[in-house]
Amino acid sequence: MPIPLKTEPQVPQTARQRVYSQLKKWIVNGTLTPEEKISDLELANYFSVSRTPVREAMQLLADQRLIQIFPGKESRVAPIDLEQARYTYQLTAQLYATAVEFAFPFIKESDCLGLEKLNQKFAWACNQRDYEQAHMYDRQFHSYFLNVCPNDFLSSFLDTVDCHVERIETLYFKNLGDIRSDSVTQHNAIIRAVREHDLEKTVAATKHNWLQTLDILGD
Repeated sequence: MPIPLKTEPQVPQTARQRVYSQLKKWIVNGTLTPEEKISDLELANYFSVSRTPVREAMQLLADQRLIQIFPGKESRVAPIDLEQARYTYQLTAQLYATAVEFAFPFIKESDCLGLEKLNQKFAWACNQRDYEQAHMYDRQFHSYFLNVCPNDFLSSFLDTVDCHVERIETLYFKNLGDIRSDSVTQHNAIIRAVREHDLEKTVAATKHNWLQTLDILGD
């Protein structure tokens, strides 16, 4: 089980939180690949903790369907089911559309300018074929609506679903070099609909931006 060297400063957390956060990051960004075996002993040694917080963290990730635990046998990174991914994207599209609906009464012109700046950065990253930067700005663009009108429950739901979406995109788009630069145009359509104070059009444009991925996964 290849574990990266410790290169980043550690933020004070409980042992379980530290293991959970880092292990989740490795699964999502592809450091740990689908169906790779996970050793709680190796992780315990890596984090300098007992095996108890490691197993607790692994159980949390199993609850999120990122890890498969076979009691008395082994634990593995969960495989990616492309059929299930279709439902995941449909749910994600709906949740982000709901975020738009919640935020819409509070959006100002300054927010439109903020969205434009993020989309410009996204476009630059696409032109540079920098997947990680493009992915970051794309997420910031859609999360902007959550920041305008925070909703803890919606944010929590999205955090759970987003990790699966990000994992799919990392494994299938990063390796293919497909950054989906047509999203720049779709983001502009969202901003334009917001400026027109057209909630229905904004929601439709947001869903379209997310659901286009289903066509790519189906190819």
